[in-house]
Amino acid sequence: MKNILAVSALALLVGGCAASTQTAAVETGYQPGALGVAAIERGDWSRAEELLNASTAAKASDPAWLINMGNVYQATGRHDLAIVMWQRALEAPQPHMLQLQDGSVASSADVARLALERYSLASR
Repeated sequence: MKNILAVSALALLVGGCAASTQTAAVETGYQPGALGVAAIERGDWSRAEELLNASTAAKASDPAWLINMGNVYQATGRHDLAIVMWQRALEAPQPHMLQLQDGSVASSADVARLALERYSLASR
């Protein structure tokens, strides 16, 4: 199972940090740093984007990568690109089950859908 960590209180709409615990970011099933988890947790958006762009994750269809990149775009004011990433994650042909920060598990489609819904509500 590929894990994803939702940012606490959904401060970034929906977080896309792959991790298995709340204290140490671990990108399960990926090369370390491939999803920019530690950088996202620190709010270091330029480093997170750099790591995501350098990763070998299947960018076009990997929902964890797409969600994280959407979060980077959202946090850096590129809302249109964030929406595109979350929409692609929602439509990914192989959704993942993701472990959220609170320990619950949700499908990547549900996480992406929630990001889109929360962005829509916030932009009203």
